[in-house]
Amino acid sequence: MSESEITNPAAQEAPGLVIKVFKHRLATRIMHFFVSLGFITSAVTGILLFFGVDLNRAVMAQIHCIMGLCFVVAPIVYIIVCWKNFARFMGTALHYDKDDWGWVKAPMGGYLDPFLFRGKPEHYVPPQDKYNTGQKGAGICLILGGVVLAATGLLMWANTANGILGLCKVSLSSGMTWLIWTLHFVVACCTLLVFAVHFFLGAIYPVTNVEFFTMFGRGFADYAYTKKKHGKWLETLEIKEERVVDER
Repeated sequence: MSESEITNPAAQEAPGLVIKVFKHRLATRIMHFFVSLGFITSAVTGILLFFGVDLNRAVMAQIHCIMGLCFVVAPIVYIIVCWKNFARFMGTALHYDKDDWGWVKAPMGGYLDPFLFRGKPEHYVPPQDKYNTGQKGAGICLILGGVVLAATGLLMWANTANGILGLCKVSLSSGMTWLIWTLHFVVACCTLLVFAVHFFLGAIYPVTNVEFFTMFGRGFADYAYTKKKHGKWLETLEIKEERVVDER
């Protein structure tokens, strides 16, 4: 048996038969949408505020804070409502084995092959789980970054003149204020960089942009793509087959 062969008898394509692999549930896709919306809006308004763009700073600051709440609240609600899904994700994201090391040595799952090894065969990439090594690492970084951004952002907001929507106000020393603002800025830059790479690979990079539609579409991935990129996960699934009539 070759290294890429899938042995799950439910995962076999045949003429006139199309297999779609369901990757993300509706609740996960909704949560991801609001997290992305909150993060992108907060990032844009934060950049405009940082560089002092000549717009209404008070309005931008309010948008930044409110969309920051969207970025924070959406995953909290998801964790409470869909705890089992979140626990499964964390179990996958925190599990690393020899296949993950093989992904790193590929290098980086073969993503760098077109740039470093032009004209040469693609490197062998070990079969990956539902999320490959890079996706797992990005997920952990974004979660940790989100926690720090949420904590520092709420403290910064509470330290303003009116506090958090007039409901909560915290007085901080000038030194503590500087420290929190600096930490918020540094972590925001790092998180934005991880998000940018994640977005590029998931939505723009031709080899893997199918990932975008698994999260912002109906949640399905092509069988061939899943077999190649997430073969280890595919072996564990009982795939529902959809028969397609070829009327040509």
